Amino acid sequence: KLRYVGVSNFSGWQVMKSLAQADSQGYPRYVAHQVYYSLVGRDYEWELMPLGLDQGVGALVWSPLGWGRLTGKIRRGQPLPEK
Repeated sequence: KLRYVGVSNFSGWQVMKSLAQADSQGYPRYVAHQVYYSLVGRDYEWELMPLGLDQGVGALVWSPLGWGRLTGKIRRGQPLPEK
């Protein structure tokens, strides 16, 4: 049984088009959208955040530390740490 539907890495027009399709066909609407969002990459704020608020679609954030750039382990002018 399908309880909730979500998407990952959709653009705004893709989310809206698929939500409209779900509404017209009687399918469940998305409840969540997995997006890249961090202090390094804030594009989510311009289109997808307002869309989610308007359409009632929540956000699940991936890589909030910007692929490790915000952990403090990576410093400008120094070699990358070993894994």
